[in-house]
Amino acid sequence: MKLERLKLYNFKNYAEAEMNFEGSIHCFYGKNAGGKTNILDAIHYLGFTKSYFTGGDQPTIRFGEEAFSISGRFTMQSGVTENIKVSLKSPGQKKVSRNDKDYQRFSDHIGQFPMVMISPSDSDLINDGSEIRRKYFDTVISQFDSTYLENLIRYNKALSHRNRLLKIMKEKRIQNRAQLEVWDQQLMEYADSIFEKRKEYNTLFSKHHAEMHSRLTDENEIATVEYDSSLMENDMKSLLDESFQADIQVGFTTKGVHRDDYFFFINEQRARRYASQGQQKSYLLALKMAQYIITNEKTGQKPILLFDDIFDKLDPFRVQMMIKMLCQEPFGQVFITDTHKLRIEDIIGAVSPIQLFKVENGTVKADE
Repeated sequence: MKLERLKLYNFKNYAEAEMNFEGSIHCFYGKNAGGKTNILDAIHYLGFTKSYFTGGDQPTIRFGEEAFSISGRFTMQSGVTENIKVSLKSPGQKKVSRNDKDYQRFSDHIGQFPMVMISPSDSDLINDGSEIRRKYFDTVISQFDSTYLENLIRYNKALSHRNRLLKIMKEKRIQNRAQLEVWDQQLMEYADSIFEKRKEYNTLFSKHHAEMHSRLTDENEIATVEYDSSLMENDMKSLLDESFQADIQVGFTTKGVHRDDYFFFINEQRARRYASQGQQKSYLLALKMAQYIITNEKTGQKPILLFDDIFDKLDPFRVQMMIKMLCQEPFGQVFITDTHKLRIEDIIGAVSPIQLFKVENGTVKADE
């Protein structure tokens, strides 16, 4: 799968922009805040129907404007051309279309155009709370397992309804377990499936992650990913029964797969506490490479790799080593940002042919 053309209209700091992509490695250079990362985010929108960096769609509309649109033309591995468009009016609903036909549910689009983003903000995966790690792994699995995504959506809807009732019970100081039963049944129905899939994929993820980490660190360190869930010792019904009083007190559901976590270790030490910044970068990069390999295996498509600020993650030697790896199977199209043109040419260009784009104040132009 390759992105052949990208068009932006009133997206972030771009009034209008159009790019045509040739080859496999595309590099955007320019000063910070010029709009390099925004191009990667626009591509991410085409795969996930949302921004990688902002919590909603409204901030992505160019200041002073009322709507944005992103259009992309893809060539699939089968040779078929696909045209994807994401647009939003303010105020109004977002639309996502494939070959001019609107999706009724955005979730039906997830996984059709797989992508992997690597960004300096990924450090949050190690240093922040469990929610961001769950969200990351849920996003990964959802790209190649539509049943998992559907179960997750249904579980979260039931959880939202249950929490709303618990909040009311807390405020009114009443206890009525019967009112929760319909939502308890739904949580029980979907929790086991979510739990089993997370376990299954974590085993696969851990294998590829350890292999990639070994390659990136010259086999000097052992990296592991451990999945933790309260369902490992109890079923969902038991958890809900045990936590009912606590749930009433706090006004939300305190136990379930929505509280699961993933723990990251390097040489059996928690990466969050003991790993250096350099070790954390290598760990996270291996995590994203594992994501790429598994997504490729499961979808049969080569995901697009979006690499923001590549030299933040790697020193020049490791950048060259990484580019050499990305030029081999199973890797495909890569989009890279950096501040220095010469650094890109000297380090990345020395390993592989590249297409260069200059980005400046919301304008982008391919180098001649």
